[in-house]
Amino acid sequence: MLTSPDGKHRPELERIEAALLDRNPRRTLLYLRESPEASRYLMDLAAGTCELSHEALDTRIIQAGGTQGSTLAIDYFRAVLVSASILPLRDENLARLERWVALKNDAIADPDDRRLVTAFARWDRIAKIRRRARGKPITLATANIAQGQIAKAITFLTWLKTQNETLATCRQPIIDLWLTSDAHQGNYGVQPFVVWAVRSKFASGISVPHRPRRTFQAGSTPVNAGQPPVGFSTTSPSRPATASPVLWSCSTDRSPRGSAASPRPT
Repeated sequence: MLTSPDGKHRPELERIEAALLDRNPRRTLLYLRESPEASRYLMDLAAGTCELSHEALDTRIIQAGGTQGSTLAIDYFRAVLVSASILPLRDENLARLERWVALKNDAIADPDDRRLVTAFARWDRIAKIRRRARGKPITLATANIAQGQIAKAITFLTWLKTQNETLATCRQPIIDLWLTSDAHQGNYGVQPFVVWAVRSKFASGISVPHRPRRTFQAGSTPVNAGQPPVGFSTTSPSRPATASPVLWSCSTDRSPRGSAASPRPT
């Protein structure tokens, strides 16, 4: 795999070969046999037509359409190279988010929508995540939240076309119609996109309120429903509980407080 087409073995690739075989030779052979994308990448490395970098691996995944098989194969190869210090350690959750954005953008047909989604994802969501992270790796939950907000923005732009509207022509009644529609789950998730669009002058006169909180009306089930009221026994629903437990004196030769003294033996 790591031999160039002219039959020469490139010395700079010896570390890659050692990393793959030292990890688990049998698994490596199965991995290369079952993953055409990984095998093709190794042959390109040997031929010198592909660079060894995180960006090159990400490009391979995007070119393969981000399928689960190609992603797992390339990510396994990446993990081997990182563990062998051949590739530098990086924030994988953030990198996967950026790669997901690139795949989503490629699937958007409308060029105007593609530019809007790219700007919102790159300069608002991802930029804010980087500022808050301050150089530290982000959590998977953080990446998932941003991914959901970007996906909701794409869905909203697509829905506007069914209403013969664009983001520039959208007005508040259209927003209200979106929020009351049963066809979209998590309608309020579009709020970050709308706020950004208005602030960036891509839209005007529209807003999405915060998701309303659930409130309990009079007569609703209380929080401690099913629990007995204070002062009643759990053994009999109609019988009051006994008084507080009898307090005993610290001295052992005294009887319980509130009760008659026990006769002492003579």
